[in-house]
Amino acid sequence: LDFVKRLVDLDDTTRQRAEIAVYFGQYDDAETVYKEMDRVDLAIELWARLGDWFRVVPLAQGRAPGNGGGAGSSYHGGGDDNAILREAWDKIGDYYALRSQWPKAAT
Repeated sequence: LDFVKRLVDLDDTTRQRAEIAVYFGQYDDAETVYKEMDRVDLAIELWARLGDWFRVVPLAQGRAPGNGGGAGSSYHGGGDDNAILREAWDKIGDYYALRSQWPKAAT
């Protein structure tokens, strides 16, 4: 019921479609819709919430200065893409460290 209320609050039917995809676990579809909306920040936020930092990195790199992106992401309430990338790389390093894959953790 709360989910339906949230959907009704969204004015954009395209965003509603993305949120429905997320609800049903169709994360790749949701990412595609977010990209179509030119809201890569929402795709980054989605993958970060899911803990899939390997998906965050290419999205954030595509937004980095010089790649048509830059500051202004709504991820974690705003900030810049360099901070997002630093967090993602830290989490990826942790992922490899927990699996004792030290050479990958250090790079």
